[in-house]
Amino acid sequence: MKLLLALLALTLLAPADELQVWTSRKGETFSGNFLAVRPGKVFVRGPDKKIFAIPMEKLTDSCLAEAGYLQDKLGAWAREQVNRKAMNEASAWAVLMLAPEAIDGKVFLIKAHVEEIVKGKETALTKGKVKFKTESGIEGQADFKATPIVVKDDAVYTGFPANLPDEEVNQRNAIMVLSTRSDVALQVKATKGKIVGGYMATSEDMEKAREEDGKVVEYEAEIVRLRMIVMEEQIRSGAAVRGGASLTSADRKPLTVPPHRFTPEELEAIKAELSWLKTKIPHQGFGG
Repeated sequence: MKLLLALLALTLLAPADELQVWTSRKGETFSGNFLAVRPGKVFVRGPDKKIFAIPMEKLTDSCLAEAGYLQDKLGAWAREQVNRKAMNEASAWAVLMLAPEAIDGKVFLIKAHVEEIVKGKETALTKGKVKFKTESGIEGQADFKATPIVVKDDAVYTGFPANLPDEEVNQRNAIMVLSTRSDVALQVKATKGKIVGGYMATSEDMEKAREEDGKVVEYEAEIVRLRMIVMEEQIRSGAAVRGGASLTSADRKPLTVPPHRFTPEELEAIKAELSWLKTKIPHQGFGG
């Protein structure tokens, strides 16, 4: 219950977007896009980009059926991504959770958003290096090639006049080379169920990796596409989607999800959500 209430609070504070809506057996609703299932848990990516585990026993039968379906379909997408040279941060976490063995040991680039610049003794300022964390907690390091830098809470500066006091360095007299608003290319490695960050790469490195990958679909687009497929099937059949991956309880016993037929009011809500999503992302009919 505490977990559900915490997730609900996050939802109420978050701006409206395309996030999935989940419902507890007590009627509470909260937002977070599906990532993966594990015994007794459904993992979602919440409004603040953090990953949460929801106990299966808290969710309605229709939500559990949808989770099983998405595990099967999104898992197939994930297995097709493991040899990519580059992907965004959300895709990296989705692939890691859905296909951990297939991606283990792979080195690739991610496009990540810097959330925190690390200050302290571990930051070798005299050598032009600075550590940072991305919005999902991946640690990275930027190397400015022994260039003198000043590290502040929200930015890193170089190119400032000699002998200028650190507290006076700002965008008017220096070059901002990294900030908590930056999107960066970061080399990472998937290992033992984690994403371990390395050095920041160049935009040229990312562009080359993207060219090698060719046309790809990132997690955010794929999960919305699959959700639309689920909703179309729910509207067509009037019932919860079936045919997904098998679910297991926390004690690893098979979990049977009873069929669920939607009420007219529930179907109207599904239709409204689908219509809203179609204004965001074009989609053509129900498919596998």
